[in-house]
Amino acid sequence: MPKLNLTDTAVERLKLPASDKSPIDYWDSTLSGLGLRISSSGRRTFNVQVNVLRDGHRRDTRIKLGVYPEISLAEARALAIEHKRLAAEGQYPVALRQAERNAQDRKSAHLSETTFAAVRELFLQAHLHTLRPKTAIEYRRALTKNFTQLDALPLENIDTDMVQKILDNISGPYAANRSHSLIRVFFDWAVKRRIVPSSPVTKIAKLHKEETRDHVLTEVDINLLWTTAGKETYPFGDLFKVLLLTGQRLREVAGMRRENVDLDKALWTLPGSMTKNKELHTVPLSEQVIDILQSLPKIGDTFMFTTMGDRPISGFGRSRDRIAEAAGVTDWRWHDLRRTLVTYCANDLDIQQAVTEAIINHKSGSTAGIGGIYNRARYTKQKAAALQAWANLLDRITGEADTDNVEEMVTK
Repeated sequence: MPKLNLTDTAVERLKLPASDKSPIDYWDSTLSGLGLRISSSGRRTFNVQVNVLRDGHRRDTRIKLGVYPEISLAEARALAIEHKRLAAEGQYPVALRQAERNAQDRKSAHLSETTFAAVRELFLQAHLHTLRPKTAIEYRRALTKNFTQLDALPLENIDTDMVQKILDNISGPYAANRSHSLIRVFFDWAVKRRIVPSSPVTKIAKLHKEETRDHVLTEVDINLLWTTAGKETYPFGDLFKVLLLTGQRLREVAGMRRENVDLDKALWTLPGSMTKNKELHTVPLSEQVIDILQSLPKIGDTFMFTTMGDRPISGFGRSRDRIAEAAGVTDWRWHDLRRTLVTYCANDLDIQQAVTEAIINHKSGSTAGIGGIYNRARYTKQKAAALQAWANLLDRITGEADTDNVEEMVTK
């Protein structure tokens, strides 16, 4: 077997064996055991000859290092030296290399299973059923639409700068803040599941300062909007009036089911599945609300507010804009109707805060904890009286009543 000083030039210029001849092995005169095998096809393969300990016996073994030029001469030398060291220490280089390859394969498989897109689906499957439908839709939309550029990346390769850049490019302070909250929840979940050791969102602060909305409709606003809603075709004009009269949440009123409304007892009962705090909630119905509900067209047997019969209404943004533009009162949101009830009950009707909180199903102060459960139970009559007083006040504001004789109530 020929021996020579292997150099890059020598490796390139070595003659090929004839097509009918066996491959030729050239051994390096500089590094003992390093060889280059050349076949008649021109394939050049580096290998190393080492004496390894296997099954308690030393044996000369040839180990393939790689094919030139996929592996350079310098890389082959380094591998040969490492293999000779391992063999001298009694280790089997081939077994070690196979173990490294297996570990790399496992890591590659793990990374493919932990891409942002793959983990997002696991998160949504595990998390969405615990959320209200509207919130679940928001989670899926935000994590899919806003962070799609991360889809192919393993979670452990996503750093703070990547997430920060995406958040910075989201238009609108509320949308950016909400996306920040959702991506933080997502990564916190992944950390708890030990998919990643830490969250890249931890060091990202809330992007924008949000001012608490405290808009309350004036009497002029109420009058204009009420009159406009009265001209609106079913269902959104009636929806507006019931929202303002009851102070309940938009989705709760829009999803009102006939089975939960007892017009004879003037009571609407919301099961925990429909309320934000997951607790049963009762809403006494004023005479004005009953009149509206009795006048609604019956489409199907399930929902009060529906155009299809099998599902409640939607399209709230467009209907709000339409009523607002027609009335000339644009600076309001659906939730402002709820705040308006609370404010007028306190300022104009002198109704106790605890009663108002019971009406809107809020927990704070006197209505929190065990005591709050019993307090709310005692407020059934007070809620009914307060909501009737509020409806009467609305009659005066909107001109529905012929006199200013509005019932005012002070609850001690």
